[in-house]
Amino acid sequence: MNIDAISPLSEPDNLDVIGERNDGGVDMLVVTTGPLDASDETCRRLEEKLNAYLYAAVHPHFGSVYPAARDGCMRIFVSDSHMISERARALIQSFAAQALALGVEVRIGDPVAQQSVQPDRRETRLRVNGTLGRT
Repeated sequence: MNIDAISPLSEPDNLDVIGERNDGGVDMLVVTTGPLDASDETCRRLEEKLNAYLYAAVHPHFGSVYPAARDGCMRIFVSDSHMISERARALIQSFAAQALALGVEVRIGDPVAQQSVQPDRRETRLRVNGTLGRT
């Protein structure tokens, strides 16, 4: 059986998404294409993938490729767009404690969903009882 064909994770040494934040720092996202089940293979691959992300985040040359890394925190997110088993969740939480000791945050979720969005109030228009008004 070909594990790569059924794994919810890409190759462990592939960094799926890396983005520099405008306010400094870098967010990295482990993308999942299916549930992170409790199988030995999925958990082994998840741990290898997290280790690759952490290695990149603390590498001395990372800041020369991603300059925002010099100006803010490094964060690794594991996508929760699919179910995460309790075993995989515990692995992520344990890994997060180790990574934090190296100055890297590890979270479950989507970095974009965790940003607060403020509406632009300059041109917001509401239609109330058939009339337009500004807020």
